[in-house]
Amino acid sequence: MNSEQIQVQKEQQTFIPADIDPTVARKIHAELAKGCVITKKVYNNGTSQLVDNKLFTALFKHYEYFKQTYNLLGWDLVFRESGDFFHVSRITDNDSDDADNSSIKVCLPLFVIADYVVKLGIDTVTLWSENVGVPQADLKSIVASSHNQHLIEASGHKTINDAIKHLKARGLVYENSKGNIVYTSAAKYFVLQLIGRFAR
Repeated sequence: MNSEQIQVQKEQQTFIPADIDPTVARKIHAELAKGCVITKKVYNNGTSQLVDNKLFTALFKHYEYFKQTYNLLGWDLVFRESGDFFHVSRITDNDSDDADNSSIKVCLPLFVIADYVVKLGIDTVTLWSENVGVPQADLKSIVASSHNQHLIEASGHKTINDAIKHLKARGLVYENSKGNIVYTSAAKYFVLQLIGRFAR
């Protein structure tokens, strides 16, 4: 091995933090590659409580390393402090249409459900309270309105259950021990952003 190869190897060792668990790093990459968000807290079915997410902890601890890694791949690793979550977005504008469609598939169902809850006179805090959430019966009631069903379809989902599956897969909602649908901190962030825009 010549001196240049040794130097490159040293630089690589310096670039990759020694305390990064490769298994955790692979899981982070797998989740972000699927378009998932990684939230600070995740729901533990065994305890029916929110617990620290080890993926978030690793991302937060080694933010600069992961950010540089994704940057080299043409992605921007974004930390939303007010929502306590990470996600990635493309640096280029070439896929802006895909990004818009993806946002609609996520934001519109979240907003439809939140709007229904508000119209019932219920505080939106119930949406992201791990012990409350939205009962399955209410989900059916939401799409009993043809207008809401149309919005769900306009977001690219055939049914509200399809929308929920999509949101679950992206780490935006979860099902608590009661079987209710609860918004993660990321979903809360998006809904509050939408409410803020409409309030202007």
